[in-house]
Amino acid sequence: MKHTTLSACIALMISAGVAAAATLGSVNGPALSAGSGAIAACDADGFTTTYTTASGNVTAVTVGGIADPSCQGASLNLTVTDASGASLASGGPQTIPVDGDAIDDVVSVSVSPNPLAEAPTAIEIVIAGP
Repeated sequence: MKHTTLSACIALMISAGVAAAATLGSVNGPALSAGSGAIAACDADGFTTTYTTASGNVTAVTVGGIADPSCQGASLNLTVTDASGASLASGGPQTIPVDGDAIDDVVSVSVSPNPLAEAPTAIEIVIAGP
């Protein structure tokens, strides 16, 4: 008798699930599309970088040689990585200032956490915008 009751209970739950699913109706959303295009870099000749350290740990990265005025107003993010490419720290976004001259810009970006100064081997820099 317990077996019959359990079977009836399972059948009732399945029926309730099917009935609930039937009331969902159709799902409508915006049209999707895809494409590709070239993204122009605001700086074609790269950057210079130096670390700021405190107590043997990297606390900030100074990025220089940022093309002026083409990168002004853009947002700079960076990731400090080790030899395997693993992230040790990150910083940003830092806005590249608009300064009215044509001298390459320099931006200092605080990073967190603060890795040991001997651990970083590379810095990945992303500039988005303006």
